Amino acid sequence: SNKYEYDRIGMNGRIDTIQAAVLIEKLKIFKSELINRDKLAKYYKKQFLDHGTNIKLPKVISGATSSWAQFTIQLPSNCNRERFQSLMRDKNIPTAIYYPIPIHCQKPYANFPVSPDGLQNTMHLSNCVISLPMHPYLTPENIDYISKTVDEIIKNIS
Repeated sequence: SNKYEYDRIGMNGRIDTIQAAVLIEKLKIFKSELINRDKLAKYYKKQFLDHGTNIKLPKVISGATSSWAQFTIQLPSNCNRERFQSLMRDKNIPTAIYYPIPIHCQKPYANFPVSPDGLQNTMHLSNCVISLPMHPYLTPENIDYISKTVDEIIKNIS
C-alpha cells in the first residue's frame, strides 16, 4: 500500500502542545492571511488569463469565499501530468497531487454506491489536476515566475 491508499474510514485529530501554541499565535493573523491568499489567487488567475494558458482555473461559486488552502489547476487532457510535475521540479517549483486516488476507489468505500456512469468526472479530474504553490507569503514575482513556467511547459509538452 502507498501513502494514498486507505484501509479504513477514520480521522486524525492529534495536535501536540507546540503545534497548539503555534496555532494560537497564527489565529492573530489568520484574517489577514486569508485576505492575502485571496489576492494571490486573483493574481494567479489574472496571470494565466493574460498568458492565455491552456488550463482550467479554480472557481469559487457566487457568494462564497475560499481559504485557498490549495491553488489547483486542471491541465489540458493532452498534457502528461507526471512529465509536467517533473519539469516544474526542474525549475524549482513544487507541485502537489493531493488526491491521486478518488475516494470511491479506496478499499473502505468499495461497497458504497456510485452513479451508473462510474463517476467519470471524478476519474478524469483525479488524473489531470495539480496544485501549484499557495501560501500567504508568495509575492507577485513568485506568481509571475510560476505562471510563466506553467505556460511554457504546457506549450512545450502538449
